[in-house]
Amino acid sequence: MKKDSIDFTPLSKLKMNKKEVVQDDEYEDDDETEVKSAQGYAKFLNMLYKAKEDIHITHNVQKSKDLSMHQTLGALYEAFEDNIDILVETVFGIYGATELSFTAKLMQNPMEDLKMLYKQIESERKMFKESWIQNRIDNFQEQIALALYKLQYVTC
Repeated sequence: MKKDSIDFTPLSKLKMNKKEVVQDDEYEDDDETEVKSAQGYAKFLNMLYKAKEDIHITHNVQKSKDLSMHQTLGALYEAFEDNIDILVETVFGIYGATELSFTAKLMQNPMEDLKMLYKQIESERKMFKESWIQNRIDNFQEQIALALYKLQYVTC
């Protein structure tokens, strides 16, 4: 695996320990826990950034020469573009900033890739306890679902 590529191991399989509450309601200071959590959040954010760029590349390259796909992926890219910046900045505001790095590529089967992305987001979003972060993640899944509908049922 290349150094810059993302490993799509489900975050639920990562060992991320939460800080434990001690009897006097103070948090145990555990630097290793913070690092593991930061790695999990970075992995999730990298997944979304990578997806945004994969969608953008596929929209631009247009191997299928399909106007409906071109328009659908363009709209999805724009929705991701608007949403990701706010998500990253708010997550960093609460959990701390960390490095983000990914390698984007052309989607070989956009319909299947988007279905997998939807499922991956669903399985890995549980790490965030804040409802407003969950709402932001809902926006990504809503836009993916809309794109899947358009790719399946709408033609130009």
